[in-house]
Amino acid sequence: MTPRGGRHALQPAESVGAAEAATYLEEVAPRTGRGLRTLGTISLVSVVAALFGLAAINALIVEQQTMVDSLSSDVAAAQVSNERLRLELAELEAPQRIVAEATDRLGMVVPEDIVYLTPPNNVLDPSIVDAALGSPSSASGASTIEDLAAPTVGGDS
Repeated sequence: MTPRGGRHALQPAESVGAAEAATYLEEVAPRTGRGLRTLGTISLVSVVAALFGLAAINALIVEQQTMVDSLSSDVAAAQVSNERLRLELAELEAPQRIVAEATDRLGMVVPEDIVYLTPPNNVLDPSIVDAALGSPSSASGASTIEDLAAPTVGGDS
């Protein structure tokens, strides 16, 4: 058998006879390259698997980016709506609009003169409060609001 190149792996010297050469020389079968093919196949399968993995990861990234873009557009729309509602709220809270609604829709009128009511200084006096909570002819003897508001001196009525 001859290797791929067409030559023998070892050739006996010319001085040695063919019978002697057969005793110490053996013909070796050529390598088939099986280990090299196995390594190549494993490498090819690994590269193909890595490419499929990269394609799958890229698909996931694209899907997540699509979701992020969708959420970003939802946020932008919500911000626009929020600004529109803030403007509407500001218009509804405007004092001019409230006065216009009160006069037109509710029939209210703007007073010519504004009178502020202030309580007398002794309104929170405990004896007056007790008298107001009791009967009109209670311990202080007050029978009207004016009597309740009038200051008492030394317990005399």
